[in-house]
Amino acid sequence: MLREANAKAGQYITETSEAVRSAIQAQVMNAYNRKLTPVELASDLYWMKDDKPEMKQYTAEILMRDWRRVAYTELAMVTEAAKTAPLINQARKSIDDTALAVYYVFSGPGRCEWCDAHMGTIVRLLPPDVAGGADDDSLSGYGIKDPHTKIGYWPGKVNVGRPKAQWQVTAPAHPWCSCTMVRIDPGTQVWDEDQKRVVPKMDKETEELYTSFLPTSFLEALENEKAKKAQRQEAILKRQADEHKPYYPSKQP
Repeated sequence: MLREANAKAGQYITETSEAVRSAIQAQVMNAYNRKLTPVELASDLYWMKDDKPEMKQYTAEILMRDWRRVAYTELAMVTEAAKTAPLINQARKSIDDTALAVYYVFSGPGRCEWCDAHMGTIVRLLPPDVAGGADDDSLSGYGIKDPHTKIGYWPGKVNVGRPKAQWQVTAPAHPWCSCTMVRIDPGTQVWDEDQKRVVPKMDKETEELYTSFLPTSFLEALENEKAKKAQRQEAILKRQADEHKPYYPSKQP
């Protein structure tokens, strides 16, 4: 069932392998020009001393970081694909029967500007043989009209090779991305922007009925926590704004 994910695995490997080859070539030429011994070259291939900072990017130390990025991202891709695998057949049937549609919402810590801006975006699962590898992830491109979203999602959907301006909503969205797709039923659930999670959908009457069973002390504590959270967020934004203010040193007399 993970055939599609397996076929997509290793998309970063070609790029990384080329980086390894280029790094070795650069180090060999550097060693030749500096008349280094094989032992010195071997040392530089692993750990370049600080006297040549421009060559640091061609060391095994740096390349190992690149491989860790590949490992983290590839495993995240397979993990996300595995979550959708049992639902692919249902997603295929949903093309003719909208009642069977499967939805996910983009969720996570939102540690980058792009992910934070797309947090809470709802997508609809499509069978990969219908949409896999497509440059257009709009449901309309497949003749699908959906009341909850315009975006399609499928196992193996990635942003590899796309400039940031053309990234599509998927998980992981980029290398080192820790965001994920969470199942959601738009008919009974909504994305809570404050809590950053899926919560039951409630109208005002239902919410009032629900809260009527909660102790007053709990509701007061909840409001206090919301106020404290708002204050913390305001303080963070102010600190970030101060950190990015241009610095103009005062003129010395």
